[in-house]
Amino acid sequence: MSRSPYLKLNTKPALQGHLLTVYYLESDLPLSEAAVKIAEESSIGTWTDLATLNKKTQAKLGPKIYCLETKNRIVKIAYPLDLFELGNIAQLLSALAVNIFSMKVIKNLRLLDIQ
Repeated sequence: MSRSPYLKLNTKPALQGHLLTVYYLESDLPLSEAAVKIAEESSIGTWTDLATLNKKTQAKLGPKIYCLETKNRIVKIAYPLDLFELGNIAQLLSALAVNIFSMKVIKNLRLLDIQ
């Protein structure tokens, strides 16, 4: 299993202060690795190392993958509300429902729910 700081399995994120998402995910990668790629691409992660991304910033703005249902290919990710501009629905949707759908490592992805 991936050792990403975004993997926080078996934790329950607070609904207040977070957007909770549920994805159906198919990939040739193990579910945990594919989930990390989704979480990175849809938030503060990038394909290159950033000198300015410190642990404090990562803890405040980083997504939390809190549930993986391997049998059903379900991934649940909590995103801190501080990651998004208040009232900017276009930004929210581009992060959660646009950019990640073109990732080559993902064969099939569906956004099933947002709370």
